[in-house]
Amino acid sequence: MTNLPPAAALQLRPHGRVAKFLHWSTTALLLFAYIDNGDFTDALRSPAAMRMEAFLGLGVLAAFALRFVWMHRFNQGATRLPASAPAWEQALSRLAHFSIYLCVVAIVATGLLIMAAQNFAGSQGINLARDIHEFFTNLTLIVIGGHIAAALWHKLMRRDGVWEAMGTPWWKPKSGWFGRAK
Repeated sequence: MTNLPPAAALQLRPHGRVAKFLHWSTTALLLFAYIDNGDFTDALRSPAAMRMEAFLGLGVLAAFALRFVWMHRFNQGATRLPASAPAWEQALSRLAHFSIYLCVVAIVATGLLIMAAQNFAGSQGINLARDIHEFFTNLTLIVIGGHIAAALWHKLMRRDGVWEAMGTPWWKPKSGWFGRAK
């Protein structure tokens, strides 16, 4: 493990304001969707609730699509790992980011499939779609948990500026623990 000196860490190019806004707003939207969908059986019983879930899912998908385009077209990719990061770390970072996008697409697609299955398939179709939806929801939580753990690794152990590149609003780059100067 190599820790970069503080001067090198500050040379990492931070994400821009739009990228930071998209990162944190899609995070909040995904968290809201997860909490809102806590008792999924209510949505299955009510067509109005199911429509609201569909609109929420499509909103999440649209926000993540915008985020994907912005990050890869205008922001030179999702990661800000230093060039000195090992190849396995670079690969794992790309895999984690790709997996989050893939899981969001799968969650929304299976959510829409559940809505369609209510009209055309019996309970077996709904149960299968719900199981797949639940699988990708749980996988998303695992991948995001790994993403958070990796970000904390970079902040607390590597101290290489990766955490600061996304500009978390509660942890400023030039301060130590709880805002005290280093």
